[in-house]
Parts: sequence; structure tokens; C-alpha cells
Amino acid sequence: MSKRFALALALMFAPLATWAAQFVEGTHYMVVSDKPASDKPVIKEFFSLYCGHCYNMEKRYLPLIKPGLDKSIDFQQAHVDFMNSEIGNEVILSLAVMQEMGVEEKVKKPLFAILAGGDHHHGEGESHDHEAEAGIHNRNDIKKVFTDNGVDVADYDKIAASDAVKTKVMGWMVDQQKFRIQSVPTFVVNDKYMINMSQIRTLSELTELMNYLATEK
Repeated sequence: MSKRFALALALMFAPLATWAAQFVEGTHYMVVSDKPASDKPVIKEFFSLYCGHCYNMEKRYLPLIKPGLDKSIDFQQAHVDFMNSEIGNEVILSLAVMQEMGVEEKVKKPLFAILAGGDHHHGEGESHDHEAEAGIHNRNDIKKVFTDNGVDVADYDKIAASDAVKTKVMGWMVDQQKFRIQSVPTFVVNDKYMINMSQIRTLSELTELMNYLATEK
């Protein structure tokens, strides 16, 4: 397990209590933009559906983190592109399609489980080339995950080619480069502050830091 995720066991057993830490720039978080912070509080999780650590974050930790976030915070997810392959692009596109269709709750976790579940864990920035093992070879395989989970894919191709989806995916790629995302999951708050996960020891500390950067910094 990478140093970045040395906190995993601590997170699993940590109580959700108020954290009284003094958060320090350069230790707990880094400034990744010289532009002003966003007007509205927003947390962006950069992740990959191929990433085992991201799958654990999605399945175990986000359900505990999100209820503790200030209600004014917009929590978003952006898929990174570390693969630069045709199937990798299709997987990225599928997340944007899910979001556009409003079916993330039905499809994301099942697709996540296929691509990153079980023992399919990868290091930071590592290439992912187990599509054959995972059973995801092309768009039709992705569509099957949608249909298997009760989603009509009659308009999938049309939505995937829409300006809304293209703009969303392009925005993810621009942000990945702008914030210099090198590993996942990574959290960027208010388009300015990147959380240093290697310095976070409990779920409550992470939640408090998110709230601090989004609403008080």
C-alpha cells in the first residue's frame, strides 16, 4: 500500500468526532492555483473507475464523509485519464453519460466493481490493462452494465456525442492538467487547494479539513 493511503486502517476505525487540528498550508494542503478560490464551495474528487483505492473510497469512506460536509458544498467527481487508450476513453465517457442521464446511483458502483473491485488494485499513476480479465472491452460491454442495472441505453450513443458530455469530459482533462493530478483519489477544494492525503489520519480530520478549506479559508 502506498504512503498516500497509509491512513486506510485508521480511517476504517476512526470515530466521526470534531477534529481540533490546526491545518497548515504545505503540510495538510497545498495551493495548486494562483487564481482566486471559487465563489461557491466545491470539492472535486479526481478518481478513476480502474483504481482500487478509489473504489474503497467510494464504497467505504465517502458514505461517512459526505454527511459531515457543510450543506453549501457541491461535491463533484472528475475522472482522470492516465491510460490514453480507446477503452480508457470509453470508460471516462461512460461516467459523463451516467451523470448526464442521472443514473450514477444505479451504474457507477457496478462498473467500479468490475474494473477495480476484488484484487484489481493499481499503484499511483500505473497503467491499467486488465480489460480482458474484467470483461470490459468496448462500449457495448459498458452498455451491458447499464442495461444489467435497469438503465435503457437507447439514447446512450446520442448522449455520449452530445455537447454537454464533450464539454464535461474536456473540463475534467483541463482540470487534471491544471491541478497537476498525478495520483488518485485526489481532492481539490474550491479549485485552489489540494488535500495532502498522506498527512490525514482520520475520517473526521479529513472531513473537517474539507469543510475548513471550502467554507472558511
